[in-house]
This record gives sequence, structure tokens and C-alpha cells, in this order.
Amino acid sequence: MYPSLKEDVETDLPIPPSIDGEKLESWKEIAAFFRREVRTVQLWEKREGLPVRRQLHNKIGSIFAYRTDLERWWRERLHSDEARPQVAEKAILQRAVPAASAEQRSGISHSSAVTPDNLLARHACSLGNYFWSQRSRSALLRSMQYFEDAIELDSEYAEGYAGLANAYVSLSYNHLMPSREAASKAHAAIDTAMRLDRNNLQVGNAFINVMTNCTWQWEKAQQQYLRMHETGHLDGRTIQLYSSLLAAMGQHDKAVELALQAHRLSPSMAQVSGQAALAYLYGGDYSSALHFIHHTLELEPRFTMGYVTLGRIESELGQWNKAITAFNKAAENMSHSLLSQALLAFAFAGSGEENRARRMLAEVEARSSESCYPAYETAAVYALLDERDSALNCLKRAIKTRDMKTIFVKHDPRFARLRETSGFEEVTSRFIL
Repeated sequence: MYPSLKEDVETDLPIPPSIDGEKLESWKEIAAFFRREVRTVQLWEKREGLPVRRQLHNKIGSIFAYRTDLERWWRERLHSDEARPQVAEKAILQRAVPAASAEQRSGISHSSAVTPDNLLARHACSLGNYFWSQRSRSALLRSMQYFEDAIELDSEYAEGYAGLANAYVSLSYNHLMPSREAASKAHAAIDTAMRLDRNNLQVGNAFINVMTNCTWQWEKAQQQYLRMHETGHLDGRTIQLYSSLLAAMGQHDKAVELALQAHRLSPSMAQVSGQAALAYLYGGDYSSALHFIHHTLELEPRFTMGYVTLGRIESELGQWNKAITAFNKAAENMSHSLLSQALLAFAFAGSGEENRARRMLAEVEARSSESCYPAYETAAVYALLDERDSALNCLKRAIKTRDMKTIFVKHDPRFARLRETSGFEEVTSRFIL
């Protein structure tokens, strides 16, 4: 029913060649051992039980594996090739039932009890989350299809509605859907999810996401986090979302502290690592931000907004050519959208290529009547060019249309000079939460 996500279907490969040393201490070494890409072996760990171990440190965790363990796993994998036509999808399905049993024993609700009727819905939702995590245009649209399939298969499946709400948030963030329309649909989806299972971990996380980024009801988002914290029904994603909220509120030290805590809980989740980078970025620690965003992109090389964050960090460090490279990579994943054009215009303006920046800016402005016009990113270009009135006008539009990134406007380093003007305070005073 669903397309296979398997990364590798060879059935006659030999045992991987030996490399020096029993202990492999990075994803790159493990990937070299198998002669595969880093992303492939990371997917093997998630879906096929590749024996990778973890150690937690003060700031960032590390991984390692033993060669003999990997060789043993590879032999067992080859022997199971008869069942490999849909290995990735079957692995997701097989994990669903035992996971539910553990959840019921712990008293934590993740969804309704597993039945034959909703196994396929769980499967579709897992695939939806897989594509949603990449955040590219095509992946987000595909994730929507899977979440909608999950709801069609089981109309009472709360996590399907939660996934749909998250997808609407990401579509808005990437300017693939008008912000107000996305906010309305995300709100409707999360309302349904909360009605079905408000104690569900994924539903609670999605509620914080929607209240923070779409409806701008920060008090409700904070109350939800505190409830989840008090009951212990939270994970790295929960803490990551609250870290983002605190960053928007200007509580940078606390935002960094929670981002690091989330990373220790979920070291292999790209979105969590990416939040650590953003927390450091808004807190002004660009070196630490750079460290975490590189780690994020190692975890998820196709994470579009990871490249956007990388470009922004390199810009603050004055590495404009590196910023252009990062924004170009994001543009490829965005199908060269208006958002990517505005980002590149910003980098070219900073690099000294003002004429080129203005040509790109003119192309963006020529389509300013479109509902997905990236007003916030365009304001950043005008601010860098010191055209303050144009920058303020774009910020007014961003606030009016509920551009998600506007919640960080008072802490975004791109608007540092603009914040010194009386006009900035007048515009942002309309930003009522």
C-alpha cells in the first residue's frame, strides 16, 4: 500500500571488509566499515537494530560500535534476506505492538490500544513522521499524505491528527502555505487530537508546537509543558519545544540549558540538535551554535532548515561565502522558492555584492502579492541594506500575516540596528501574545 523506504536491498553482499581497530568511534567510521553513506547506517540503527552504543557527556553525546558486533549483525541481516522486500516498513510495524505494551505498563499514553484496525494507521503515521523530519518541500507534502492516510484508516487515531498539525506548522514555516491558513488548520487538527487523547505524548508535543508558533498563545503552551513536566510524560522533543518558546521570550540562558538537556535525552534527533544551535544563535554564542548545527546536518543531511540555520550562523560570523553555500543547499531542497531567494539576497548583500542582492530582492518583491511572500526574511535584507522604512514595512506585514519567525524578531541579530529605532518598537508593540 505504501512505497518502500528501504535504503539497501542487496542480497548477495559479502561481510564488510575489516578496518583497523575493534572500536569504531563515529558515524563516519561505521559508514566506512560498511562502505555506505552515514545516513544509511543511521537508518539501519533506527529500523534494523544496528548495534550502535551511546555515551552522554556534559554538552554533547558520542556514539561508538564494536566491529565484532557489526559483523555479527551483518551476517544475521544477510540470512534474513528472504523477508527483505519491505524491510524498513515491516520494521516499523513490528515495533508498534511491543511499544504499546510497554507504554500501557508505564501508564504513559501514546495512542489508543493497538488493534488490527489501527496498525496500518500507525504505520502510515510513522512514515509521515519520517518525511516530516526532513522539512524539504517534497518531503513535507509527502508527510501530509501519510498523516491523512493514517486518519482515513483510523479516524480516532490521535497521533495522526498531531502529525497533521505538526506538518501544517512546518508548511507555514517554509512558506509553502499561507501562515493564517496553516494556523487555522493546525489548530483544528490539534483540537481533534486533544479531544481524542490529551494525555498522549505526541499530542502534547504538537499542542505546544501549535500554540507557540501558529496561534501565538504562549501561556497555553507553557501550561501544557508544565503539566507534562509534572507528570513526567515528556521527552527530548517536549523540552526542545519549550526551549524554543523561552528563546522567543528572551530567556536565552534557560533556553540553552533546556536545549542541552533535550539533546542529552534525544542525541540522534536532528530537530533537537537544531534547537540547541538556534538557542545559542539567539543567545549570541555563534561558535557553539556552529558546532551544533554541523552535528544536526550530520544526523540529517537532508534537513532543509538546518542549512538555513547554518547560513544564518555563518553570516553572523562574517563568513559570507560559506553562508551563500549553505543557503544554496537550502534553495535546492526548497525548489528555489521565494524564501530561498530572500535568504540568498541577504547573504549577497553581506558579502558586498549589493547589485546582485538588489536584483534578487527585486525578483522577490515582484511577487509580493503572493500569499506565501516571505516578509520576515525580506525585512532582514532591507535591514542589512540599512533601508529601515522598507524593513519596518515588511515586518508589519510579517506580523499581520502571522509569519511564524516573527516571534523571534526582538532577539534576531539581523535586526540589531533596527531595534535602536523608535519605529521598531512601534511595529513590534502590535505583536500581542
